[in-house]
Amino acid sequence: MVGKSMKLDKQILVLPKEKYLFFLSSKCASSSVRRMAIFDLKYGEPLIYITNLKALQMYMDFKWIMIVRSPWDRIRSLWKDKVFRHVHKEFRSLGFTRGESFSEFGKRFHGISDLLKCGSHLWPMFTLFPYFEKGRNTLLLDLKDLRKWPIELPFLRKENQSKIIVPEEKGKLGSRQSKILREKYIMDFDHYDSFNS
Repeated sequence: MVGKSMKLDKQILVLPKEKYLFFLSSKCASSSVRRMAIFDLKYGEPLIYITNLKALQMYMDFKWIMIVRSPWDRIRSLWKDKVFRHVHKEFRSLGFTRGESFSEFGKRFHGISDLLKCGSHLWPMFTLFPYFEKGRNTLLLDLKDLRKWPIELPFLRKENQSKIIVPEEKGKLGSRQSKILREKYIMDFDHYDSFNS
């Protein structure tokens, strides 16, 4: 649930012409959705975002979409893109360094007491789910299966970034670090498991 320490920025995208709201999470096709809005739907920039959750009441007649993915796939993608390849400012402020292994990445999470205070890239992907499920017309999609994608919207294109090559020894995760990450993102594991059961 969104607490007082959290600041909504670009997590809820409004497409007023098509009457869609997208609840976005880092590494869950959020960049692809934004590119679709800017280039395919010709919204240009800046895009429209909801920054106050009370404003959701004004969009009850919109279709609300949230895209999720396997929590382990998302965590590995966060590590590869936001730490291993280059360190995003939210991770740098917590002491993460470029090129560190997946295991080192997992160890650092032990010292993080509240992911919701660390910036939206580290938020669990189901953080806004309690608000999303209050919508009248919702669609929860798994990134691995977008067959229910609305036909009136352009289909998402994959990001055109080169594959991040990781040496085998850098990509391993020990059982202790695995347990730390699972505990920090337990909300995602629980919701994703129930969504796929």
